[in-house]
Amino acid sequence: MYSGKLWPCHPKPKDDELISSWLVRLAWAHGITPHELCQITWPYEKITGTDVDQFHSDSFITTLAEKTGVDIPRVQQTTLKAYEGVIFEESNPLGLTPWVIPIASGRHSPNLYGIPFCSICLAEDEIPYFRRKWRLAYVAVCDRHRIMLADHCPHCKKPVNIKWDQEVFVSHADCPACGDDLTTSKPPELEDIDRHLAWQQRLDKVVSQGWIELDGRFIDSILFFMGLRQIMFVLARGTKVDILRTALTRRIKAPIYLEHHYQNLKGIEMLSVSNRLSLLAPLGWLFDDWPARFSELCRSKRVGPSILLRDMAYVPSWYDTAVQNLFSSRSFPTQEETECAIHFLQTNGYQVSEPNLEQLLGHRLRNIINFGKYPPQEFRTEYPEGNTKLGRYAIQRAIRIFGDEEMAMRWLKTPTSTFNLRRPIDLLVYLQGALDVLQELYRIQIMGKKQSYQMLIGLRRG
Repeated sequence: MYSGKLWPCHPKPKDDELISSWLVRLAWAHGITPHELCQITWPYEKITGTDVDQFHSDSFITTLAEKTGVDIPRVQQTTLKAYEGVIFEESNPLGLTPWVIPIASGRHSPNLYGIPFCSICLAEDEIPYFRRKWRLAYVAVCDRHRIMLADHCPHCKKPVNIKWDQEVFVSHADCPACGDDLTTSKPPELEDIDRHLAWQQRLDKVVSQGWIELDGRFIDSILFFMGLRQIMFVLARGTKVDILRTALTRRIKAPIYLEHHYQNLKGIEMLSVSNRLSLLAPLGWLFDDWPARFSELCRSKRVGPSILLRDMAYVPSWYDTAVQNLFSSRSFPTQEETECAIHFLQTNGYQVSEPNLEQLLGHRLRNIINFGKYPPQEFRTEYPEGNTKLGRYAIQRAIRIFGDEEMAMRWLKTPTSTFNLRRPIDLLVYLQGALDVLQELYRIQIMGKKQSYQMLIGLRRG
């Protein structure tokens, strides 16, 4: 298939191998450094100065596939791109990506913890390599060997990172900094390993299926991980939440140990494996009965929205609802009440404006939107910013579920009783509208085959 284009040596990627790990092995097979391999093959692309596991330009992927005889989809599986739209919205090779462990990709990179690894996996590998899953921040335990992952060399204590200019050709089982054996690392024994593994495997399932059921609602995985990350972020930052950590410790009967108070923490991805594991431990207990346990815990310690929503650029509705309902029993007007208010203003000759609507409804319009209601048609141009990516994602999800772009668009453009005879595509310009369309798509996805078949037949006939 790729005759005449293959490199002299082209070992194939291992199961779940990171592309950075594979590239290093390819370079060593030719007796050159990884930096030299990238400079020769991609002279106009700055690959070694970025996080190569998140760097996935078309030319980079295509050339690597041609030179190794590996199919393009298989090459893409070695990158972190597969997690886009599942765990995070978009990867950032030059910065911090949610749920992706940052690594030192250059000589002047900050002192990060590097690539986590299982010492037993590396010892048992015929050819040692780094797994893609190890780069995910919620993965802190090896589910095969039931031990905590290591994040530094047991000898020199330095983080394990890819050295692109390394001239001594060694194995991934050897520390890039000092050359000593990484397989001698002895992680501490975990008392509640079954509980840790159960929660980690539950998160693995959320990633594989793309959704999770919480309190009778089907939540998209990316929205779930947004809220989950914020809860971990809250538990890690500052001394104000010490009382919350103490209360959780008593509930789960396991200590939440942090090495420092991370007042200026940029992300949970920058924590050590032991700190992340300590923060992940109580979350399984919280989500076993969501939102009851979360609400009871926060109310008992008077932890409110100012702390729980701190620094969130976007708040997913499932998390926002739980937070806003902590100390409030307010009821907000329904969509029908909002539309009746608009109709009253129109028929009586009043201007349909935000102040007039707020006076009629008794609530700020933005509060109504935050609590899951649609903004009126007249304010469509006021709230489009920031919702386009979620709208595009809903369209992609519809195409994936219906298996055909034409049928997906027909469903999106057909008025449905679920949305009070409004077209789903018209709701995608609203934040909550896009979320509700996604919610309906998940319901369609999990409904019985017979119902799905009848719906598809209806769309074809339409």
